[in-house]
Amino acid sequence: MVALVTGANNGIGKEIARQLADTGLIVYVGSRDAARGQRAVAEIGGETRLLALGVTDDASIADAARQAGTLDILVNNAGISGDGAGTHRSRKVAMAQKVTIALEDDLTGGPAAQTVRFAVDGTGYEIDLNATNAAAFTKQLAPYLEHARRTGRAQPRRGGRAAAGRPRSGDVRAWAKEHGLAVGARGRIPAGVLEQYHAAAHGR
Repeated sequence: MVALVTGANNGIGKEIARQLADTGLIVYVGSRDAARGQRAVAEIGGETRLLALGVTDDASIADAARQAGTLDILVNNAGISGDGAGTHRSRKVAMAQKVTIALEDDLTGGPAAQTVRFAVDGTGYEIDLNATNAAAFTKQLAPYLEHARRTGRAQPRRGGRAAAGRPRSGDVRAWAKEHGLAVGARGRIPAGVLEQYHAAAHGR
């Protein structure tokens, strides 16, 4: 998908362009000042491209239209100066912008309901599907998922009890204190103290 954001060399326009680029879109950064626009492109990164564009210049608009071609998203963020009376006074017209990114079903076309992500042979894939196609995809995979093994290892859960056969550090510290052995209130218990504790516990 291709998007154009006018007035995208700074401020709100630049942030909109950044967020669109983060979704993987090709984003044209519309800027009347080519140098500032190029800096914005470099800072945003991704699939961003400079498009020299003055929104009050018909020739500039026509040239930009030829360069950008067909657009899927247009965000007209550029401010327009002028008071309509031919004077040098100017005001900036502020407009609220709402950007809607519509997903298209990659299989059959038309609106998509969700993006399905999966992996085969270590390579990740994603596909936009409508509800019917997504359900069909899941149904086709169901027999394989039923017998498949999940990859990765679950993070170990930290329980409140000590492992079986392993003494509580508090018990060891208390025993050591009773027997005049130097053990800090925190930190690792010396191996020698542990050996003596185990020996005493087993009657040796």
